[in-house]
Amino acid sequence: MKYTLITLAALSGISFGQTITTASISGTDDKGRDLNRLLNGDTSGGNFVGWNGGQPYNTTIPSFNIDLGGVYDLTSFSLWNNAGSVLTDAQGFKDLDLVFRNSGGNVISTLEIRSISSDGTSPFNQPLSVSNVASVDLNGVDSYFLSLGSSDFTLRQISFSGTAPVPEPSSTALLGLGGLALILRRKK
Repeated sequence: MKYTLITLAALSGISFGQTITTASISGTDDKGRDLNRLLNGDTSGGNFVGWNGGQPYNTTIPSFNIDLGGVYDLTSFSLWNNAGSVLTDAQGFKDLDLVFRNSGGNVISTLEIRSISSDGTSPFNQPLSVSNVASVDLNGVDSYFLSLGSSDFTLRQISFSGTAPVPEPSSTALLGLGGLALILRRKK
């Protein structure tokens, strides 16, 4: 019985269309704020990362590698593009590219996103359909700092939604047979 519960617990860990909460980003902004704040789900105006005067990105647009903490079939991407009412002149990405990578680091697909709204009152949402993604490179192409002359470059939230790939039937059958073998062995 103990082994049956372990098998069922492993299978029940599969999520369907939920926000991925295992993601992480390495690095800090110019105030030393951890970039993982971008992934914490807090969309309030006080939760943001930014660079004063657009530094260090007044000539270079920021890029991040987001490790999803597992392999997922992605269904959507959301971006809160500035600090909202806290810094009304602080703007984020205008154009960016998403590069989807598998667990081996190989590129699966690339998506160009252009003319993202700078409005901090609601997120920019992009439907996705990319399978077996382990990490995403978010590469800035243009920012509102460069095109509008805003005083700061800020971001409030980044999130991805998706599902863990469902094991193929043969893998599930093998897992079940292994659990059955353990149960039968224990009964002897």
